[in-house]
Amino acid sequence: MAIVTSKFPSAQYQSNGAREVAEKRGLKVLLYLEYEFGTRDWGSIAARVKDANADFLWVARWGSTAISSWKRSRSSTTRRRATSTSFPRPGP
Repeated sequence: MAIVTSKFPSAQYQSNGAREVAEKRGLKVLLYLEYEFGTRDWGSIAARVKDANADFLWVARWGSTAISSWKRSRSSTTRRRATSTSFPRPGP
């Protein structure tokens, strides 16, 4: 399992919960990567996800980063067996 998350607080909260649940259920988290909110360069992040070679990818992203990362992942030749994407909203 690979987890990629924005440093936006609600996205971090959800991703930390995903990592905890995965470890409790015996899943190995091969990559836990946080990126700055507003990131536009996805090349290095995509390369690290590809190198992790995980069967499952959890992505927590928000706003404009969701759109630009989605476009980058669609153009990538790397495909996961399963992907879960979270679009958290700000607030408590």
